[in-house]
Amino acid sequence: IAVDRKETYRVKIFGVLPGFLNHDRAIKYFERVMSIAPYSDYAPLSLMNVAQIWAIKKNDTLAIYALDRLIINYPKHFLTPDAYLKLGETHETLIRGPFYDQRSTEEAMRYFEDFMIRFPQNRSVDDAEDGLENTQNEMALSKLKIGDFYFYKRNRFHAAEVLYNEAITIAPTSDTAELARNRLTAVAAKRARFEEENRDKKVPSLEEMQKKAEKRAKRRILGIF
Repeated sequence: IAVDRKETYRVKIFGVLPGFLNHDRAIKYFERVMSIAPYSDYAPLSLMNVAQIWAIKKNDTLAIYALDRLIINYPKHFLTPDAYLKLGETHETLIRGPFYDQRSTEEAMRYFEDFMIRFPQNRSVDDAEDGLENTQNEMALSKLKIGDFYFYKRNRFHAAEVLYNEAITIAPTSDTAELARNRLTAVAAKRARFEEENRDKKVPSLEEMQKKAEKRAKRRILGIF
């Protein structure tokens, strides 16, 4: 019944016209199978079907939840490799770019790596390798962009070097890694110039810094900024 609701069965409108597939009813039936027969072969099949329906409905969060339940509860089932790969691909679709939070990128990388480690003989290993390479490039580019901010906007040379080196470590053969290597050369040159320019500048004493702080505090009290 669940499969028919998912794939073929449509309630007829006015008894003649075929209506829409009732995916919500199909999910309820699949979840019922999970409830009454959690140790049967139908349980992991039901979870995979639920994940597919949520993907059709563009609900990535619930699709990921269904796939997570599959790999946790049925680690030795024949569908488990497909679930790992699908989790990586789903998280990959959630990546918004190098300027955004990279949690989805990290999750995608983790699932692709787990797939390759757990199922090295699987026929989809090439797909996992491609997915891992793409997500590693995305993560490396994100590190590069953050490093650029510290280098060009803040003159924070050490922070920039750390981030550039992380980009190289994550994807050493990528174009991003080559850019990061060039940035490291630029950081070293700019650091040397910066240190040369500031070598003869007198460092203020603690007493002088305290006096300046007191003057700033007085100006704020008086409304002078």
